[in-house]
Amino acid sequence: MNRQRHSPTIWIHPNELAIEPLEWDIPNAMRLELHNGMIVYLQADTELPLLDVRAIIRAGTVYEPPHLTGLAEITAETVRTGGIASPQRTMTSDDVDRHIEYLAGRLETYADREYSLASLSILEKDKTEGLALLRDMLMYPALDGKIIEHTKKKQIEDIRRQNDNPQQVAFREWLKLVYGAKSPWAMTPQVETIQSIQQTDVNDFYQRYYQPNNIILTVYGAFDPDRIEMELEELFQAWQPQPISFPAIPPITSTTSPELVVVPKVQEQSVIVLGHLGIRRNSPDYFPILVMNEILGGGFTSRMMREIRSNRGLSYGVYSRLTEGTEAGVFVSYCATKTESTREAIEVMTGIVREMKTAPPAPEEMELATESLLNNFVFQFDARSELVRRLAGLEFFGQPADFYQTYRENVVRVTAQDVQRVAETYLHPENLKILVVGDAEQLMVSLQPVGTPRLIHLNP
Repeated sequence: MNRQRHSPTIWIHPNELAIEPLEWDIPNAMRLELHNGMIVYLQADTELPLLDVRAIIRAGTVYEPPHLTGLAEITAETVRTGGIASPQRTMTSDDVDRHIEYLAGRLETYADREYSLASLSILEKDKTEGLALLRDMLMYPALDGKIIEHTKKKQIEDIRRQNDNPQQVAFREWLKLVYGAKSPWAMTPQVETIQSIQQTDVNDFYQRYYQPNNIILTVYGAFDPDRIEMELEELFQAWQPQPISFPAIPPITSTTSPELVVVPKVQEQSVIVLGHLGIRRNSPDYFPILVMNEILGGGFTSRMMREIRSNRGLSYGVYSRLTEGTEAGVFVSYCATKTESTREAIEVMTGIVREMKTAPPAPEEMELATESLLNNFVFQFDARSELVRRLAGLEFFGQPADFYQTYRENVVRVTAQDVQRVAETYLHPENLKILVVGDAEQLMVSLQPVGTPRLIHLNP
């Protein structure tokens, strides 16, 4: 009888595996400016017969009048669904839907804090008609009054369901603590603000911001690089630039004093969000902060993950981020845990933040954080079309054009001393805004050792 001989199994801890850092060169993309001031980023790729186009419009929610919160989203939605009224053709909302469906394409819009976005995905063979449809939607939206009213009703229904998800509740209400409840960086639509929006408001918002010199266009996919500039100039030749004025964004008025807030929601788990204001965009300390946060709570081997998940079993996942913003981003840490372990989780999280200021990173922490950031860098471009989008984003937000080309060397040059310095400068554990969504009856008692919790009730 033959017996197979097996080699002995050798167990190796993942941290001991020797893995070469991933190497990846940033592909080139072409930038051009049309006669009307529209900026265009281009990257040709003929591997698939597809074209992906995005128009980034500086028309975000921060530019809404406070009494009309929700206007940017209503406008973006109605640009897509309100029909087309161009000199060449008139199309109802249903006509547009049927036409893009016939072309097996996708045409979408939405609004975010600082921008609105329109996107087109179309087969190469239909790119001329697809681009014309995108142009007509942006240049000649009908902004039909009935569609606006229908969109408002949908938005109001969404608002009435906005408290269903405890994570969304936690972040929404926490931003109000950090930025101030009336700040455009934290305000969200309310039933009364949506009801106040009229067709004239939508028309005015559209006319003010939806102009070619307020748009960055990205084009990726199957196109002829030698002809695309001429084709785009011809496509948008009738769209002339207009003067654009942006309203002053109110300064952030929140206090730096610590707060502990409980939002009641009957559930077995607590959702914890804590942090404070962060850094301005283009901070010279961005890369040291990036490495510091990776050690603190940004990666799977971070101090928070190791202590809260691995050592104590308080949560399946915990993370932290320190983001940039036009005036100020945020430092935020998140965790979900059982009601009875909420106090412990908060104490451990805040303790690790304090420790980050006083305990310099060990050499192995620096090595793991650097390798993690470098190896994860390529996955920021997991879709081929991501390059032109990210390059356009750099210009939109006023960031250095070589940000991605110099990313790796900027990460590698960060030292342990840099990490210690930015932790001491930018982390403020004594001023944390802590918000917990969960069983208020238990939390108002159990959290007393952490501080005196304030109870806030959500609008139904």
